[in-house]
Amino acid sequence: MSFTKSNHRKLSAYLGVMVEHYDTALYGFMTPVLKNLFFPNLDDMTALIFMISGYGVSLLCKPFGALFFGYLGDKFGRKRALLISVLGMAMVTISMGILPTYETLGIFAPILLILCRAMQAFFVAGEYNGGAIYIIEHDANKAKGLASGIYCAFTAVGFLLASFATNVIIHYGNEYWRIPYYIASITVIVCIYFRMYAQETPEFQKSDDESFHEKHYNIEDMPRLFLIVALTSFVSALYMIPTVMVNSFITVVTTMDIKDVMKVNTVSLIYYTAFLPFAGMLTDKLGARNLMVVSLIGSIVMVFPAFAILGMDSIIGLLIFKCLMISLCAIFIVPFHPYSVEQFSVRQRYTNISFAYSIGSQVGAYAPTLSLSIYNKTGMIYTHGILIMVLAIIALYMMKSYERTNARIKAT
Repeated sequence: MSFTKSNHRKLSAYLGVMVEHYDTALYGFMTPVLKNLFFPNLDDMTALIFMISGYGVSLLCKPFGALFFGYLGDKFGRKRALLISVLGMAMVTISMGILPTYETLGIFAPILLILCRAMQAFFVAGEYNGGAIYIIEHDANKAKGLASGIYCAFTAVGFLLASFATNVIIHYGNEYWRIPYYIASITVIVCIYFRMYAQETPEFQKSDDESFHEKHYNIEDMPRLFLIVALTSFVSALYMIPTVMVNSFITVVTTMDIKDVMKVNTVSLIYYTAFLPFAGMLTDKLGARNLMVVSLIGSIVMVFPAFAILGMDSIIGLLIFKCLMISLCAIFIVPFHPYSVEQFSVRQRYTNISFAYSIGSQVGAYAPTLSLSIYNKTGMIYTHGILIMVLAIIALYMMKSYERTNARIKAT
């Protein structure tokens, strides 16, 4: 079989999710740089809160993007939805690279920055879960966990490249902050090429078009939707707080230098990238649901000790903290994809999963802002851990409740 026929389908999904997470992570990792360029007149903590709030404001667009691309994906196919999504991402990436700063445009500069983040969130809503569905549907009769693990590893590659780019910018100077976006523009154009020649998934091709016209949101679907929202809320906060927010937060409240923090971030992301396929193999061996429960219970038990280590004002402590938290994140997000796909029929899953995920990610987006605001009032570093623990308890309860409801329905 030729390279095009056998590999374009996966490469298109891998490259797309890599660019998506590169762009998203770049905003977070470069917060120490961008806050000085777009909020130069504010003190460090206030500027940090405004920058982190950009995640929350922009993600208000995610549900609309999820519904739009979900409709395209369930009605016309995964390929078409993913192609349009990456075209939009290309437009936003180029826009970020030419964005004027506060020095040039004044107050309009941060407004444009937030608008670009909002547009990015709209197109990302059609990319992440759509790509996961695309990969899993191509490997329907194979190791779904490993397929999800490799897919998630490419998200980590995006994180890693963003971290590396941020390290370079911090080393050579803030005036070069646009270069990482120019590089991403080239990558996303390559991704568009692969998307154009990608193949539709076998599952979608075999599905009945009439099933698309069924109601997407029956009353019977509500427990499943609420479950995905709860699971997504947890994993979004578990990612956002330790992986993105802590990089800027720790330089404000400790003596650690941003250069050292970003080096630790890069090392931890290398570990994360390598660990994700292993989490995929664990998923196939233990089962998606079981591994997710391990992550939830582990987060409840380990979150306070982890933040105690973070509070030691030590580079080694920061590395241990990050590796611990991203391990818990890995063994949740990898099984999440095959688990969520199994909850919905072929012509319903793109819309339902993407929409529920977009709602749940709102919680993850606002979690750093909330925890930073509370910390600003209390000075308690454990505030961040409390939010993660509460969301883990809610997610675990929702899983158990959903399983009990299903068991009762099957028994009748």
